[in-house]
Amino acid sequence: MSLDCFLKSVETMDKSSSISKSKELFSDTYFIANQIGTGAFGKIYNISSKTDPIQKYAAKVVPLPKSFLEKETDLDKETQILQTLVQEPGFPKVIDHLIEANNEILVMSLLGDNLAHLHRQCGSKFSLKTILLLALQILKRIEALHSHGMLHRDLKPENLVIGASKSDETMIYLIDFGLSTPYLDAQNKHVAFNKKGKVSGTLYYLSVFGHLGIQASRRDDLISFGYLLIHLFKGGLPWIDLPGDLHEKVKKMYQMKSTMSYETLCDGLPKEFCEYFRYVLNMPFFQNPNYSFMEDLFKKMLEEIGAKEDGFFDWMKVENKGIDLNGRKIMKESLNSYMKKMDSDTFVDMDLC
Repeated sequence: MSLDCFLKSVETMDKSSSISKSKELFSDTYFIANQIGTGAFGKIYNISSKTDPIQKYAAKVVPLPKSFLEKETDLDKETQILQTLVQEPGFPKVIDHLIEANNEILVMSLLGDNLAHLHRQCGSKFSLKTILLLALQILKRIEALHSHGMLHRDLKPENLVIGASKSDETMIYLIDFGLSTPYLDAQNKHVAFNKKGKVSGTLYYLSVFGHLGIQASRRDDLISFGYLLIHLFKGGLPWIDLPGDLHEKVKKMYQMKSTMSYETLCDGLPKEFCEYFRYVLNMPFFQNPNYSFMEDLFKKMLEEIGAKEDGFFDWMKVENKGIDLNGRKIMKESLNSYMKKMDSDTFVDMDLC
């Protein structure tokens, strides 16, 4: 089945894109097996090579914008980022990048389930050991990305996946760089502090600085990472399921994030989690994070509970029993619309540099 025919059998994709660098046609090179994911960017398919059907890949497919020849597109950016990270473990590898049927296709390594799926499979709660094993790997991915001058800006369980094979199931991969942006300019200098930046990311994991529309820096990825770990351990965050309309929810979320103590947020977790949040929430905009300090905190906790970095996660002992895979969602577009309408005096002024 050609890509064109297959896409006609599924719903129309959302708008996003990338310019093809290959003259080959997708349908001449690959078979589509089934759809395995979807998002605001488009859809992801499980595919195989026609020359070697045993070899499986993932294809991210997005529609081409009308002006795709005039500017760099999202898949161009993602391709470039992944090619930059090709020597780093825990990132998908680019296989191909091409166009067919008015769609842009990025062919990458086929990976396994994401952490949101695995979390629900484990009753929406991971053990402390699994949290710490995840923390050590995810921190390495963040450090690697930052070392190449890039921010992720959308760290969440859906964007962290395990390997697809038995030999790779203990590796945690960081994916989806659609919102990624450089924090270093062409001269390798840190971007300037800007209090009128665009709000980007998933609301639940957005830093307090992100709520204020402040230009993202490395501290924002690390704050989102901390929120992600709290969510995976407790099965939620204090600001999930707040009452009210979007305007009220976002205002309450900011208030909770900016006033809640480390002790309250990290209740039920070792004191080192408080140390982590004290460090990242007080990190200056331009500061180079001390990744070794944070890594040592997680290793200390692992040692204190008598566990080792053995790669044995909670989901490895749980059978999949028809889990609900829908989960909660938040629209980034709605968040941006809200922030544009928000009066400037809604939030308390802070010393943010």
